Amino acid sequence: MKKSLLIIYILFFVQMFSFGQSNYTLLGEVDKNNKVSLLWYVDNYDQNLQGVVFKKKVNNESDWSVLNTDPLLQFNASSKSLDNISNNRAVIREVETVRNQMINSNDPNNALNEVDQASLINYLTESPSNVNLLLTMFMYDYAVAMIYGFGYEDYEIKKNQEIEYGLFTVVNGQESPQAVATFKANTSDELDLTVPPKSEKIKRQGRKMSLTLAYEGEALDEKLTFVGFDIWRKVNGKNRTKLTPKTIWLNKEDKIRTLYYTDEGINQDNDYTYEIVPVSIFKNTGKPTELEWSKNKDLSLIKPIITNDQNNATDFVEEGVELKWELPEVINDQLRGFVIQRKIDDQDFETISDTLSNTEREYKDNNIKAIDYKVTYRLVVKPIDSYELWSNDLKLYYSPSLILSEEEKNLTLEPAIENNEVVVKMKWNPSKELEGKAKGYVIFCDRSGGILARERSIGFVERSDYTYKVEGVAGKTYTFAVKYADENELVYDYTDTVKVILPTPELPKVNIWPFSVNGTSINLEWEYPQDIEDIREFTLYVNGEEYSKIPKEDRNITLENLEQGTYKFTIKASTIYNVESDLSKVRTLKVL
Repeated sequence: MKKSLLIIYILFFVQMFSFGQSNYTLLGEVDKNNKVSLLWYVDNYDQNLQGVVFKKKVNNESDWSVLNTDPLLQFNASSKSLDNISNNRAVIREVETVRNQMINSNDPNNALNEVDQASLINYLTESPSNVNLLLTMFMYDYAVAMIYGFGYEDYEIKKNQEIEYGLFTVVNGQESPQAVATFKANTSDELDLTVPPKSEKIKRQGRKMSLTLAYEGEALDEKLTFVGFDIWRKVNGKNRTKLTPKTIWLNKEDKIRTLYYTDEGINQDNDYTYEIVPVSIFKNTGKPTELEWSKNKDLSLIKPIITNDQNNATDFVEEGVELKWELPEVINDQLRGFVIQRKIDDQDFETISDTLSNTEREYKDNNIKAIDYKVTYRLVVKPIDSYELWSNDLKLYYSPSLILSEEEKNLTLEPAIENNEVVVKMKWNPSKELEGKAKGYVIFCDRSGGILARERSIGFVERSDYTYKVEGVAGKTYTFAVKYADENELVYDYTDTVKVILPTPELPKVNIWPFSVNGTSINLEWEYPQDIEDIREFTLYVNGEEYSKIPKEDRNITLENLEQGTYKFTIKASTIYNVESDLSKVRTLKVL
């Protein structure tokens, strides 16, 4: 921050808190019914100043009561007692910890040098600007002011107390008879640091999140002890973390003061909430402004899709083209609206609609005039403050599909293992109505229980059967369907969808473990993959003879009331396609 800007801050505080002709200033702030924080400052430092004493009067008492019996001394040393900076032991311990960390820090931005009182006085009396720089350091960290003997926190307060605090100097061994500066407080006053931003914006750029908030300078200046903002972040609503090691200051020379902050290394799969928290010189905080980011509201991550649900045989000239698109309603406030563009054959796109409302999700084109061409539509999304987004290209052909008779298509699937490879032999009834009028049949498959997808590597099938080779996967459920493609390669439904469980060419061995003997009972357990869907059952053998068929879901069996003797156990798995695993390792157990 420029030195001129720091001086502007200092002059602002001197102007707002000076009392009479005194060159001493006493700043204060109430944390409602909890504490009063104090900070003193002098514009021309007295080289004979030895320390200061804080006193207070409650509810117009006539006499002052002393807060720090021992004067606050202005220097910094690890051996200096801080017992007189507050009447709260927890605060004293906390400031002692901060001092030790800063004195021992290797970070030049966070280090605090030890300095004796004589050296500090010499530094502060050399130039008023040195006093300004010291106060600037206090504004960044009120704990440093307390360490140096410039601050005090009073926790011995009650509700609705009117308190006058006085600052008394000790010069040449004599305490000033009158307070050199005062501050009046009501302990039940609400601390108001809240200033709503004039504008706010959150935007993701790759792995960076940019925050921009603009504030009216006059509104901020009305908050007399306000110094800047801290920024906190929550990820998916949890783990509130402070991001700013130092409070962010804004340039007081600007009428509109803008806060910029960039959070790096974000993951776009998470949701983020940022709190922009106003902070006072005493580190008290006001109500935060929250900015939220979610991938569901980030336009750069949203791909608009335009669709047409009409049958391809629809007469678009007579009935028009019905267009639809889906976009989350939560982004409506980021949009000016939509326009529809269309191109005929290979011509350029032309806009065919007015700007549609940001709430619209449908449009009908009633201006199709020719009948033998290809028409392509796209949706143009118009955000308020970013670039336009284009949807997919939706290609439609005015080429009514063939009307096929309602004959049975009868898709049958026969899984098999050939040459140690899993195949599915597909057969369906052909349609004579497609002869010479279609490119061929098209194979669709769903391998994961999700969506039927076209097997493009297969191409167009001209016969009414096909042997489908399964690569790398077995023991799973696949879903198949056969469709047909017309001469324009538009695809239409043909058969129903049919499911089949693929055979497993080779089963792993069962491993019996753990096992136990309890009196005349023996319990056997084993692990076996749950995702082999064609498993039929397990077979248990005792002493080489089949003993029991075990359901495929089970992974344990207990044999009870066994006679005394030695028993040898082994298990194998088998599938619905009569594939069997090797027998497991023999487990020999004795019943005594």
